[in-house]
Amino acid sequence: MKWSYYNQSLVRRGEILLGFDVIDNWDTELKEMNKDKVGEPFHYPNTFLLLLGYAKVISFAI
Repeated sequence: MKWSYYNQSLVRRGEILLGFDVIDNWDTELKEMNKDKVGEPFHYPNTFLLLLGYAKVISFAI
């Protein structure tokens, strides 16, 4: 058995991979959400809120 590969797989097991699509599309998504909106505009896009929800669920699972 190659222990270095096994050890590396254990390290990567706790790794969470997240894309930067939330940050890249932040302004575009907010403009679309606030288009023709009456009242106070949204400040956070839906994808960011979903990301926070996923982070909370994962933190409880660990």
